[in-house]
Amino acid sequence: ALSKDKRRFLVIELKKSEAKSDAIGQILRYMDYIAQEEANDDQTVEGAIIATQRHLCLERAMNQVPGLSFYQYNVVIERLD
Repeated sequence: ALSKDKRRFLVIELKKSEAKSDAIGQILRYMDYIAQEEANDDQTVEGAIIATQRHLCLERAMNQVPGLSFYQYNVVIERLD
């Protein structure tokens, strides 16, 4: 995603359940592609991992990666009659 002011790319990695440490390598590859192939020198590339929960290993690894955020989601399915 590109911000409205076109200064920032946001790469989103959406997981269907818990995010583990391998998600970091995955999103960093995507972020690097955008940085090398799509972004200009004046544009930044950030990442967001979105999952139902995060594994402790992911949390520790993310502490070492600036520009990478985690967001947690919850889905509730309810039967409507």
